[in-house]
Amino acid sequence: MVKGDSPKNIQIRRHANESPEFREWIANQSNASESIRNLIELQIQRYGTGDISSMTVKMKMAQDELVLSGMQVPTITPVPVSTALVQETSPTTALPEKEVQEQKQETLQEQPHKERVIDRGESNL
Repeated sequence: MVKGDSPKNIQIRRHANESPEFREWIANQSNASESIRNLIELQIQRYGTGDISSMTVKMKMAQDELVLSGMQVPTITPVPVSTALVQETSPTTALPEKEVQEQKQETLQEQPHKERVIDRGESNL
């Protein structure tokens, strides 16, 4: 959302299939709007302002859940893979197509006693 373009009010629709705990929590709040604001501020302190649906935030929340349950969890940092990175490293490690074909041909010539099978894809028999 663009700065200065934030809404003054946010509506939260309640669903018929909400858990009893959810309904009880709402009923126990003296000011539900302020309580929700406090929850959002706590979320921001713990996980930042990123999208709560993002994999990074979900992983951090899952780690916290495991720690709260008493498990010792190593820190995991997700590493996004960009196509630029893959393209930069590929030429140094990949063989040119001509060399690959030559290696396949050499392999076939080294094993003349084996029957050659030609792959024609899947067949519906």
